[in-house]
Amino acid sequence: MTIAAALLRQGARDRMVAILDGFLPEFERVYLGEPGGLPPGTDRGIALWYLGRDTSQETLGNVMEIRRWRFAVYWRPRLGEAERALLEAAVEETDCDIQEAFRADSTLGGNVTDLKIRNSEGNIWEPVGEALYRVLNYELELWQFEAEAISP
Repeated sequence: MTIAAALLRQGARDRMVAILDGFLPEFERVYLGEPGGLPPGTDRGIALWYLGRDTSQETLGNVMEIRRWRFAVYWRPRLGEAERALLEAAVEETDCDIQEAFRADSTLGGNVTDLKIRNSEGNIWEPVGEALYRVLNYELELWQFEAEAISP
């Protein structure tokens, strides 16, 4: 691993967190790492974690790298018809806003060649710790066309 590649990966992570931080204070915090349990009492949060790397594609003398990340947006639902309607609106609006924010910075500040945000999955109810959350999931692919040189 070169220092330049490590700095690009760190820059991409920092930029993803910064984009998601743009949705605060509506959400309490962005957690870097898979949420085995959001802190007790969390009403709304966002978690971002690394899934893996694909280097099976090559470009002219280089390996193309695709790094996969998952992020999830968590809402603790409230009871009542009016609250449920507000939650549905919040899920839809947040979904559109997050996808637009990532597409608007598709190179993550110049740290990747491009990115692809996969279809969101919003019909998920997930227990986290002692609470049940409504969850909106995304998979994000970070593309680096010339990630590694292939030796001749």
